[in-house]
Amino acid sequence: MKFISCFVCRKSSLLSIVLLLLSVMVGFAQLPPDTLWTKTFPGIYSDIARQVQPTSDGGYVIAGESESFGPGIWSVYVVKTDSAGEVEWNKTYGGANYDFPYAIRQTTDGGYIVGTYTTSFPPSGTNLRLIKLDQSGDTLWTSVLPNSNGKIVNAASCIVQAPDGGFLIAGYGWTPPYANQICVYKTDPDGVLLWNKNYGGSSDDFGAAIQLTNDGNFILAGYTYSFGSGQCDGYLIKIDQQGDTIWTGVHGGTSYDSYRFVRPTSDNGYIAVGTTQSFGNAEQAYAVKTNE
Repeated sequence: MKFISCFVCRKSSLLSIVLLLLSVMVGFAQLPPDTLWTKTFPGIYSDIARQVQPTSDGGYVIAGESESFGPGIWSVYVVKTDSAGEVEWNKTYGGANYDFPYAIRQTTDGGYIVGTYTTSFPPSGTNLRLIKLDQSGDTLWTSVLPNSNGKIVNAASCIVQAPDGGFLIAGYGWTPPYANQICVYKTDPDGVLLWNKNYGGSSDDFGAAIQLTNDGNFILAGYTYSFGSGQCDGYLIKIDQQGDTIWTGVHGGTSYDSYRFVRPTSDNGYIAVGTTQSFGNAEQAYAVKTNE
């Protein structure tokens, strides 16, 4: 009887310890991460950040548009900070009307490339414009891309530097006699247009995020109404360095599905993310892993 009582006591003590450890683990799991720092860069009107990228010196570069600063109604606004978020420099770019940045990347020379669309510079209308900056944010060159009137960039990963030092910028727009198609513009290292190509079918196709692939080519991610089995499907397009299509992949269900971003994986496949209405309840996050 004494032995049984002692066993029950030990068992009860062990259970108490396990429950205590579980409660501590759950408590730690529910704790929010510690904030290292927060910063604001206020103006007197509206200022919107579109993208932040880490830089090679351990700091950050932020691209957005500003109603508070700059020469236009809305101007491109770039802020460079150190690792603690302290401003090292901030500058504005654009003309008298509307200039919106959607992507910024650090380039191999330590400067930056900004992908924008603009209504401030000829030809009239909405055009794609590249801004090349040095490490201090000073403008080295700008380039309004020919044949880009009416084209729109709306992905934070719409620009990439090519192995030859040039740049590719991806977006979408109306392409007669079809509809909206995904478009890609390739420039040399000085912003001079080398080629532009369109991708899609006879219905609407939108995008696009663009990334360099492991083999030196490029992968595009968007969504298509031209192909697939649903109302709209996630759309991957692999192109070579001349913009020629290597393959396309369409993924989704019977409803509306889309890709907003893609990244190559270490096994030479791809991971694409977006949204789905074909799977789950209502609109859900959507991730698809493909092979090469």
